[in-house]
Amino acid sequence: MSPKPDVSEKRKAEIIEAAVKVFSVQGLGARLEDVSTEANISKATIYLYYKSKDAVVESVLDTLFAQPLVDLNNYATESRFACCQLRSMASGMASAVNGMMYCMPLIYDFLAMALREKDGIVRTVLRSYFNQVIRTVERVIEVGVANGELRDVDPFITAAAFVSGLEGAVVVWTYDPDIIDLDKQISANCELLIKGISRGEGHVCLD
Repeated sequence: MSPKPDVSEKRKAEIIEAAVKVFSVQGLGARLEDVSTEANISKATIYLYYKSKDAVVESVLDTLFAQPLVDLNNYATESRFACCQLRSMASGMASAVNGMMYCMPLIYDFLAMALREKDGIVRTVLRSYFNQVIRTVERVIEVGVANGELRDVDPFITAAAFVSGLEGAVVVWTYDPDIIDLDKQISANCELLIKGISRGEGHVCLD
């Protein structure tokens, strides 16, 4: 008799996908019964993979903020020019946010939780997330400064300005999509920053 296939990772992914959907609509106060219904499994099955609701919430948190970091690092290696890397990161972020609109209420629930707690897991994860995002952009700008493509700016402050401009556009768009076109606004914010720090007009991104 052949061994049964290990479906634990697939099952855990299904549970988290269902949890994201449920928490996005009902908030983090939703019951695990609702998650199990969405996943078409029993509540008892959830406990085979997660010890508690808190464990499910933590896994959801990690899932929502881990993949964007992977994507950002990929965008940062798509060109040898810093200006083109910044454009790629901005464009990628806009596409990612558009694809995550359904779960933006949940993301803002986590942001609110981080403001209320001092040393909790949510604040820890979000601090790590934003720090890694800024540091990733900082490394791109450091290379651009070193090779003469960019002016002699402070890489960290410039990276923080870049990230803040993109995140700010997302906040405005999330609450009223009629005010701005997210793709155009993020692109405009990016180009304004590039114009301010580039020694020239910024490379045409063909490579």
